[in-house]
Amino acid sequence: MKIAMAVTALLAPLMLAAQKPNAPKQDYIESSTFNKDYRGAKRTMHYRPTADGFIETVNGDHTYTRALYGSPTLWRLETSDRPIFAAYHKTENRNIHFYLTAGGVKMRLDSVVHCRALYQGGTRIYELSDPSWGKGSLRLTALACPDKEGAVWRVDADGMPSDARLTAASCATIKVKINRSGDIGADPADCFAPDPDRRDLKECTVSVGGDAVRYIGYFDRDVTAADQKALAADFDAAETYRLNMIGDLLIDTPDPYFNTLGSSLAAAADGIWDGLT
Repeated sequence: MKIAMAVTALLAPLMLAAQKPNAPKQDYIESSTFNKDYRGAKRTMHYRPTADGFIETVNGDHTYTRALYGSPTLWRLETSDRPIFAAYHKTENRNIHFYLTAGGVKMRLDSVVHCRALYQGGTRIYELSDPSWGKGSLRLTALACPDKEGAVWRVDADGMPSDARLTAASCATIKVKINRSGDIGADPADCFAPDPDRRDLKECTVSVGGDAVRYIGYFDRDVTAADQKALAADFDAAETYRLNMIGDLLIDTPDPYFNTLGSSLAAAADGIWDGLT
């Protein structure tokens, strides 16, 4: 299904050209795109390669554009340039976002002053800081589980205010029916945004004061931090699987932009694998 989505997007112009002039009117959503206004426009370089094989952006603004596939099902975790996520469940999609409370101030993690986002096949990492945290910082690492429909975040706190607490929230998205399984361009960019009324809201909170390592999981359309030991095991298992997966395809050339493709291609190939063949 995932590879079919990509093929459909590539062949869309040819499909439209092949339609007969007298064909009856119908819904051509399978061949439509919301990206027409960007064609031929000047573009800004949003992502750059790092020396260790990651792709990075600082204070980016693109949302739900880079998926972590995990298990061999249609489920996936959509990630953004800032730490706001979405879980694809066909008609029961969920938005996942985070709040940090410290010194009586509550702020969304996707609104901090500094956010460096990194991607490498199968993972998204965020390095976060804000003046309200003093010299404190957070590192948030997201992984999709390879053996079940779920995700785990590892939170590394460094010098955070002693009363800092991180809350993960999951709620319904604004759009129920997603076209082309959520393929980029078939729906508005905010189709995975949280519902204004935050329907089906679920929350969990962990302490991240000082120097701390915490884990938050997303399973069965709910966020949890109840069993830190089990979540740590899920995270370690997912990271071990990921490293073995991307290690099967290494690209080493003088071009640092080209070198990042190895892990991305390995993750995409694993994402379309059905788990059987």
